[in-house]
Amino acid sequence: MESYDLIVVGAGPGGSVAAMTAAEQGLKTLVLERANYPGEKNASGFALSSKGERDFPFLKEVEFPSMRVGRRTQAHFLSPPPEMEERFSMVTTTSRRISYPEGRDYFVKTMYRPELDRYLAERAVQKGAELKLKTLVTGMVWEAGKVCGVRAEGGEEYRAPVVIGADGVMSMTARMAGLREKFGRDEVVSLCTVDYAVPKERADAVIHENCFQTYFAPGFGGLYLIVMADGVHVGGPGVTNSLISRAVRKRVNPAREVLEMINCPPIQRQLTALDARPREWQAHMLPWMDQFNRRIYTGGFMLVGDAAGVPEPLWAEGVWQAMYSGRLAAQVAQEALQEGDTSATSLERYCDRLEQSPVGQEFIAGVQLRQLFEMLGDPVIFDEACDLLVDLSNNMLWNCQEPKAVSINRLFPILFENLPLLMGMLRVYAPILLETGGENLRKRLEMIKGVAAMVSQMTGGEVEA
Repeated sequence: MESYDLIVVGAGPGGSVAAMTAAEQGLKTLVLERANYPGEKNASGFALSSKGERDFPFLKEVEFPSMRVGRRTQAHFLSPPPEMEERFSMVTTTSRRISYPEGRDYFVKTMYRPELDRYLAERAVQKGAELKLKTLVTGMVWEAGKVCGVRAEGGEEYRAPVVIGADGVMSMTARMAGLREKFGRDEVVSLCTVDYAVPKERADAVIHENCFQTYFAPGFGGLYLIVMADGVHVGGPGVTNSLISRAVRKRVNPAREVLEMINCPPIQRQLTALDARPREWQAHMLPWMDQFNRRIYTGGFMLVGDAAGVPEPLWAEGVWQAMYSGRLAAQVAQEALQEGDTSATSLERYCDRLEQSPVGQEFIAGVQLRQLFEMLGDPVIFDEACDLLVDLSNNMLWNCQEPKAVSINRLFPILFENLPLLMGMLRVYAPILLETGGENLRKRLEMIKGVAAMVSQMTGGEVEA
């Protein structure tokens, strides 16, 4: 039997950052990973938001072979099947209002998961953590009602006063610690993706920095197209498809939806321009919670990352959340060890701090914003929303068919005709503003009254529809 200060089960981003943090704090740390190497079972490409470099500055030093910087993002809105052609599209750069410099520089950096997973695990080892591969944890060791170690498949026993479970959405450690059996049917989503090989020079020429794109079609939810240095990942965010399923009251087949959307003309044109060659079909599950999950700790034990159910509740972004929760869990572990108290009461501070952190704050607005996709799940509402976007952009900006004075005067009729749609959107955003806006919201409402008074004065006291 070997003894440590901290044992981490799983060498994904959350587990490796937990081990790295603990080792840096001087804790004797062991990481147990069942695979042959970290990242072996993660073949997918993904986009790491700029929050990653904000909170983990060492990532700025890294440049993986597959990495591409995304300083632009694009949303495509398609017509109904069977045509599914582009109706409206918009490209945007980052906003100057973002509160930190990395966020003002770029949206995401795309890469393949195995590269990141291996790097983080190697960094944890460099900091002093011990990594054991091909080691499957099959049981917990208990003492005085607290977890105090784990048992491996071969019968080996490893002891530590604190254990961190970082073993993903299907977490066995969560079950062995008595926190849950498994996530419920409405607490997970399935993501199906097709990975393509792409010549780097084609990706540079066709995509450049516009490497995270989304496609929406009535009744289909959404699909993302992520471009790495030399690969393309096209997949169905099961999150939006699940919302569509709720809206239309029928189950959605994510695999069929992805394949149907991949075959739509706009995506096929992108893939042709990129000279993309399909090389792998992938499917996996992600946690997708309606509220922050507080069942993530017990005596001597904490869950992080997907095992804790912390992916962002709108888009199911999860790598940064895993890293953030892993670091926090290691910090709390050190505090508890210094105090000599690893009870559930002591470790509850981990849950409290995570809920109050940016990870937990996502559950304030993220869940509320799901209602937008529930609305757009109705093909009629989706069509009305596309009409509104097209009408506003054409009549206010680039109408070349008629005199500009004629088209601009359609602004108010367009807005009034779409009041039901706009009010529906307001019902989504208003609760968020009321909960988080406070005094600032009241000031902005006063500004709106001032603008209305100004318009009234400009029009001689009346505003014509």
